[in-house]
Amino acid sequence: MERFHDIVTVMSNEKLLAHALDLSRRGHDRAAGRILTRLAEAGDAEAAAYLGELYTHGYLECDEPQTMAIRWFEQAARDGSPRGALRYARELDDPEEGDAEAAKPLYETGRKGLEEEAAAGHAASQYLLSDMYMYGWGVPEDKPRAVSLLEQAARNGDLEAKFYLGHWYWDLPDRSEAQRAMAVQLWREAAEGGLMSAQYNLGVYYATEPDMPIDPNESFRFYRMAADSGHVEALYNLGSMYLDGEGVAKDLGHGTSMIIQAAEVGDIGALFYLMRGYEYGYHGLPVDKDVAAYWKRKYEAKPGTE
Repeated sequence: MERFHDIVTVMSNEKLLAHALDLSRRGHDRAAGRILTRLAEAGDAEAAAYLGELYTHGYLECDEPQTMAIRWFEQAARDGSPRGALRYARELDDPEEGDAEAAKPLYETGRKGLEEEAAAGHAASQYLLSDMYMYGWGVPEDKPRAVSLLEQAARNGDLEAKFYLGHWYWDLPDRSEAQRAMAVQLWREAAEGGLMSAQYNLGVYYATEPDMPIDPNESFRFYRMAADSGHVEALYNLGSMYLDGEGVAKDLGHGTSMIIQAAEVGDIGALFYLMRGYEYGYHGLPVDKDVAAYWKRKYEAKPGTE
């Protein structure tokens, strides 16, 4: 495997940014954060904007993630990033703690820049501009325009746009069969393109969604994709499928190993599964009070459990 220093040495800033965003889509946020930090500290405005997004969504660990997010959004806006201007405006546009008046020109700066980039066919800008019109961020809400922009972004290959456009079609109250099929196709394209959230959601949908054909084989396939990308809940669900022989040949050892991996990094479902399994001998596990107590301590240490 190439070392981080080797990668950032041989790639241009533009390619590094694209590489970091691809890593983030695939769930490798820490690796993406390292690259984005290096670029942002060197003055790359777009990298600073995307770095702020990783912090504001909690994908990077630090003591004050929102403070870090605002820092990078402000830098990105100051250095000319439309994405940064919009994100900084969103942080300022808080009726209790923000400065709505200061947000207005930033919204306008962000909108103008994104409009120019969207007109030039920039998919990520079409997707972000769609959010502005969908939710009324500094502009009047305009859902038809928002959906049109989302469709453009999806046609231009933006994986997040494909994923959310699929949900738009799926959630229509008068959804046609053609729209249902289009939603599934968009989700599959996003998942197979490497979007971890789409991979995980399709794993769930093929297992539980009433309007989807229940298909354990497809559920297993998409959970496998998500687990390989580092999705912990997918890893737990995949382990459960091995234990139950759903979508794959039954394998108690492999399934238990996967659930233990998920539990060790804190998945609450996996912790509960092991706690109860070793306490009562569920799921083919042997009764072992000491092991059950070990997992119970870990389970009860999680916030919201008793």
